[in-house]
This record gives sequence, structure tokens and C-alpha cells, in this order.
Amino acid sequence: MKSASPLLLRSVVPILLLSASSGAIAASESDADLPLWEVGIAGIGAYVPDYPASGHSQFTGFGLPIVTYRGDLFLFSADSDGVQGAFQINDRTTLTLGLDAAFSANSKDNAQRRGLPDLDYLVEIGPSLEYRFWEDGDRRLTAIAQVRAAFAVDTDRFDYTGVAVEPQIVYTQDTFLLPDLQLTLGLSSKFAYDGLNQYFYDVAPQFATADRGAYRAHDGYQQTALSTKLFLPVSPRLSVFALGQLLYDDGATNENSPLYREDFTYAVGLGLAYSLFVSERTAGDAHH
Repeated sequence: MKSASPLLLRSVVPILLLSASSGAIAASESDADLPLWEVGIAGIGAYVPDYPASGHSQFTGFGLPIVTYRGDLFLFSADSDGVQGAFQINDRTTLTLGLDAAFSANSKDNAQRRGLPDLDYLVEIGPSLEYRFWEDGDRRLTAIAQVRAAFAVDTDRFDYTGVAVEPQIVYTQDTFLLPDLQLTLGLSSKFAYDGLNQYFYDVAPQFATADRGAYRAHDGYQQTALSTKLFLPVSPRLSVFALGQLLYDDGATNENSPLYREDFTYAVGLGLAYSLFVSERTAGDAHH
């Protein structure tokens, strides 16, 4: 299995982490008591499918730096939820530009892909429009529309592979069971265009076998995901988090591909984040 690149800040598959969270350290973008900026480190271990509807999953882990800035009308974070710059349009609407990534996978470890080219790291870049349409105390519902260009990345190349469209509904509760335990639930559907489905499900004629016929993938619906994230500050600098996702692929455009193996898959992960340097100024101070 290839090791995770430190440049890929959201390496636990885009569907595993919830982009509505402001970061691994921040409990809420609107919390004025949070530091104006933080610099730290995070580590995570995870069990994830090789690709959507894969019949093989892998254990993996990685460490990464965390950088967060919470300025007036602008939030920047580079953490386990990706690289994000969020611009506040109004009290309910935020425009985010983010960079996400997914793990690579060696085809020799997956019986269905054996003999096919390896899957490289997949980087997705694009805008996200978020609208908070319901709020009651520390609970809120947010609708998110995301469009991202995808690129396959290796040490010697950066190739465009298509476009991902992913509408999402996210529920967040800042105090769940415990005073400081934050719960995030997300329901999303992903659609792939301009070659992204081909990256996962194509079987070129030269790679066809008796058990794996040639197949040309089509644009369209890929999967639906139910995601959850639990985040708990243990101390002012140390936090732990747990991640999980149930993935439903039945009805996908390419369910006839010989590489489509499972209607249901899942992903789980555990991690921690530690702030090495924290500003004395708070986000609230910057807003005055």
C-alpha cells in the first residue's frame, strides 16, 4: 500500500469527513472565544474502501499539520477536513473554496483490480456554497452544494480526471451527551462527470480477463453516504475525534462494471489533534 502524502490534507476519502465542520480544532465557526489562529498537528488511523463500491478495503494512517485562521468574514483552515477558505456572505450563507484528497490503492492488493493500473491519490478542488437554513440553540442544519474538479496525482504527474458534484445536508449539535462533545451527521449523494467514473470503473480491452470483461464507464450517479463525526476537546490544546460512514451504491450508473462489487461499504477512523501554538487574541477580538 502506498503511504499517504503529507500534502493530501484530507486523505481519508472525501466521503469520510464532513466539510461542514470548520476544522479538527474548531468546535464551531461562530464561537467568538476560539483563538484567532492555531498551528498544530493531527494523526488518524482509518479503515476505508479502495474506491466506491470496492470489494476490498485497507487499513491506513497518516499525520498532518493543522493551520487555522478565523478572521472577520473569513476562515482559513488546513486540517483533517481539508484546505478551506470560507467567505461569509451573510449570517446564513458561506462560500468555501476547498482542496480535498483520497487515498491511493495498489491494484495487486485488490482481486478485482489485479493487473489494472494502480489508483493514484485523487485531489479534488472546487467551490462549496453552504446555507444554514435552521438553527435552534447549539443545533443547526446546513445545505451544501459542492462542485470539484478531480486530479490524479503521483510523483511525476497531475492529471485531470473529471468533475464531482455532491449535494449534502449536515446536522450539527455542539453539545451531544457531554457538555463539550460535538456531533455532526451528514447525508450526501455524489455524481461524477467528464471521466471521473471512468477512473474507477473502466476496464480497457487489454486488461480484460475471463472473469473481468471489458467495460466503458458512464457519467452519472455514484453513491449516497451517511456520515458521522464525533469531536471532543480533552484539554484546551488536545482534541480527539471519531469518524464513520455507511456508503450505499445500489442504483449507481456503473453497477454493471466488473469492478463494482458491493452495494454497501463502510469507512471508520479515529484521530487526535494537538495545538502547538495558539494566539492570545480570539476570533471575537478580530471582529471588533
